[in-house]
Amino acid sequence: MFESLFGTLMMRRFFLLCLIVLSLDSLAIKPILVKFTCNLRTINKQEGDNRTQWTLNDKDCGWCFVDKSKHPKELVGHNGLLIYLKPYTYEYRVYDLKCPVCDKKKINSSIEMENSVETICPKCKTRYDIFNIGSPLNNMEAACEGLWLESYTYNLEGDIMIIDSSPGLEQRQILWGNE
Repeated sequence: MFESLFGTLMMRRFFLLCLIVLSLDSLAIKPILVKFTCNLRTINKQEGDNRTQWTLNDKDCGWCFVDKSKHPKELVGHNGLLIYLKPYTYEYRVYDLKCPVCDKKKINSSIEMENSVETICPKCKTRYDIFNIGSPLNNMEAACEGLWLESYTYNLEGDIMIIDSSPGLEQRQILWGNE
């Protein structure tokens, strides 16, 4: 009796774990290694991107797009990076440019700036809050499914930003399997 009850509980836990892993596979962008170093004082000239609005000493905020096509041999995320300086706080956020809603539909799309605190995907029209955590603003289904912008950690050494996803990547790849 006890052995069959124990076996049933273990089987339920196994199926629950499988269900979690399978649902994670359909919900989020698969993890990718990011290693990129830039000088925040010169990145706008380095990138030469007309979408960039970057002034480090401005309290209003700033952003810079690091386009993957300009860095084919560097690890700059799925579609590139958005380096964002939050207004008045001087805090940075680094996001992948890949839209997670389109990625779930197997469509490759990159986000664009909508205003100083939001981005938008031109294909699915999902708007994301980049001021806080990259969550969808106008798509509650995507928000509930966890389809938020992929964010990356960084270290600052003076004006040098070092973006490196490898410390947390190994743990996330356990769920996805090595690619």
